[in-house]
Amino acid sequence: MSCAASPPTWPRLWQIPGRAELATVPEVAYGYAQAARHLAARIGVVREVSGITAYKTGRWAEALAELRAARRLTGRGEHLP
Repeated sequence: MSCAASPPTWPRLWQIPGRAELATVPEVAYGYAQAARHLAARIGVVREVSGITAYKTGRWAEALAELRAARRLTGRGEHLP
């Protein structure tokens, strides 16, 4: 039994958060973060990047929800008051 996912999915999955952090236009970064969230919502760093990009684009309620989810998944809450 193989544990590997389909080859096209994994490289894109791990590249998306990095692209979101490197994007200089907040809306573009938000788009990358949403794509990553769609692929891997249970990975803490993905939710963290999604929250940060939502914050930078003015989506306050979504940012708070994403950062809270990241805190639950990782145990770290650096971005929350």
